[in-house]
Amino acid sequence: MSDGSLSQDEIDALLRGTEELMGGGGGQATAAATGFTAPTASGESLSDVEKNSVLDVLRAATESAASSMGALLSAKVSVGMMGVEVMRPEEIRSELGGGLVQVTMNYADGLSGENVFVIPDSAALMVANIAMGQNSQELTPMVLSTLSQTMTQAWGAAASNMSARLGRAVRFNEARAESAHGNTALTLPGGGSMLRLAYQLRIEGQSPVQVSQIMSMKGAREIINAAMGIGSDMSFSGMGGAQPMGGGFAGGMSLPGVPQQAASQAVGISSVQYPQLQQNAGSAQMPHNISVLMDVQMQLSVELGRTRKKISEILSFGEGSIIELDKLAGEPVDVLVNGKLIAKGEVVVIDENFGVRVTEIVSPNSRLEYTT
Repeated sequence: MSDGSLSQDEIDALLRGTEELMGGGGGQATAAATGFTAPTASGESLSDVEKNSVLDVLRAATESAASSMGALLSAKVSVGMMGVEVMRPEEIRSELGGGLVQVTMNYADGLSGENVFVIPDSAALMVANIAMGQNSQELTPMVLSTLSQTMTQAWGAAASNMSARLGRAVRFNEARAESAHGNTALTLPGGGSMLRLAYQLRIEGQSPVQVSQIMSMKGAREIINAAMGIGSDMSFSGMGGAQPMGGGFAGGMSLPGVPQQAASQAVGISSVQYPQLQQNAGSAQMPHNISVLMDVQMQLSVELGRTRKKISEILSFGEGSIIELDKLAGEPVDVLVNGKLIAKGEVVVIDENFGVRVTEIVSPNSRLEYTT
């Protein structure tokens, strides 16, 4: 190939390589060359891409649940390393052993399929005792009920996190905790293989709790499809053009490496333009006097003084009781209009009635200091 051209043998070799890539062995050849395994169509297994997708969603949801559980238990709760695998029921049972508590919490909205949490009975006792402030040694109905309530509230926060990530409203049914004396007593999701998420739940001051979250492949597939945007409606009608759902710009996120301004221009986002305010024509014609209010009646009262008493003192009042006020003898009384101080004066007697001679008009600052 010294003259820059290919020989016939080299051309034949290239053609054979192309046929291998396009033929029955093409998928394996491409995977080996790129390191990417295409999502499999089989419902009994998941590709690495699909596992990572569901793991990202469930990790964020579990961390939200741990934070909520920490608030319920008044202790710091964190999540350790996670792993996700597709397993057969007999494989899960052989790994979990005995002495377990099963917490069933299926989806109410947004997703379908069965969802089960499995923890050792000692861990269930520990969580319930912290929540109750007790030291029970047995899995009593009260312990299981407390665990159910704790899981329900904790995974309520997880549902909100999943809703934001998947672009759909996700809600769980109330949790139902049951004692499983042996691994054969576990009620696992049906349908053959299932997804198992294994992790440690670390509660401050306690030994780590081994948790297995087991879900049907149907539920796992729905999470993967929603997270990867497969088979979902990607636009809203009647909103002036298509807008991305879930984690797109409409969700307040930006593309990596893309400035926010450029991202906004990409979807046609612009600043709100407010109209310039103009003076109301009616307000300019408001009269400069208050003659139209001259006939309005107002409540005028004169206050001799005030004091504060305890309830016991008030209840002891009777005929002849003397109540001492906060004003000195001869001190001006307060003249109030609708409860607002406007003047001070002195008490006079007009014929047989009391009256007030105004001695001072109170300044606006003094009116603000006065409290009714």
